[in-house]
Amino acid sequence: RDAEGKKMSKSRGNVIDPLIMIDKFGCDAFRFTLAMLASQGRDILLSEERIEGSRNFVNKIWNAARLTLSLIQGVRGFKEESFVNDSPFLPDRWIVSRLQKVIKEVTDSIETYHFNEASISLYDFIWHEFCDWYLELIKPNLYGKVSGFNNEKTKETLLFTLTSILKLLHPFMPFITEEIYQMLPHREAESLVIERFPEVRENLVEEESEREMEVIKGVIETIRKIRGEVNIQPNVKVEAYLKADGRQELLLKYAPYIMELAKVKDIKFGEKEIKERCAIDVAYDVEIYIPLEDIIDVEREISRIEKEMRKLDEELEKIFKKMNNREFLGKAPPEVIEKNREIMEELKNKRLKLASSRKRLGALR
Repeated sequence: RDAEGKKMSKSRGNVIDPLIMIDKFGCDAFRFTLAMLASQGRDILLSEERIEGSRNFVNKIWNAARLTLSLIQGVRGFKEESFVNDSPFLPDRWIVSRLQKVIKEVTDSIETYHFNEASISLYDFIWHEFCDWYLELIKPNLYGKVSGFNNEKTKETLLFTLTSILKLLHPFMPFITEEIYQMLPHREAESLVIERFPEVRENLVEEESEREMEVIKGVIETIRKIRGEVNIQPNVKVEAYLKADGRQELLLKYAPYIMELAKVKDIKFGEKEIKERCAIDVAYDVEIYIPLEDIIDVEREISRIEKEMRKLDEELEKIFKKMNNREFLGKAPPEVIEKNREIMEELKNKRLKLASSRKRLGALR
């Protein structure tokens, strides 16, 4: 069926030709889209936009592989079964531990024919954990900005993780995974198709490393959220003051990575260091204070937010009247009603975020 749930037919003009889609977006993207949408007992609602999204994922994998290959130059060869998760660098231990859990999720989903769940697990892990976090965290080390950790072990971890990702992804994207596999140094088989599928290794799971990594990610995400809410420009670096009882040693050790990913110029610890007129938030048990006095014009930003909120209120009023109009609800097709309902929820969520920003800035007056 099409994206609106209608049966495809030539008379409706909503048929999606697989051959045209493969020519336009590639076979791997089309195949992965079908896997993601293949939920048991439900029709596949297919659209060109969904296939395009999978094509973007293919591009993400290709770019991540190219970056990985550039970073692991000179890495020593090793047998995968002999790999040990003992890197002194926390993100190395974290990504390997997370990989083991993803291997279990994907294996269980494939064995029970839940191919959509397997593909979604892979999508989330590759895009949001491997690319968005791990690759960004290891760059300062491998580019020479930060020293003190074992870069050789990080390179081994990177190669081990990418190789495992290619094996997991191969049933869903056979062409790009084989192409990347042929570029890997020290590969163990002539072709990816005859490689053994990854198996969970419980000795590589590091629960404590995962918990510690969540704290670091939480601090970075919270600082990013504050920056977004008060509209701090991307090129402006801020100061951060942290109250981190019990977490200070961990955060101090990985402060350079927090500064790099959250665009922070300086991190200070302790209550005495905290200045007035700060945006305040909490990540786990870490209190985060971001001074704003010399960074933004508070009154001007409040004025901008209030203007945007008034505009949203007008749009919400219009769509609210429409959704409470019996004549409209009686005549409009179900998909149109659903689309309007989605728009209304989107506007409400946007207004809530603006209200949160307005409240945060109001406290700085």
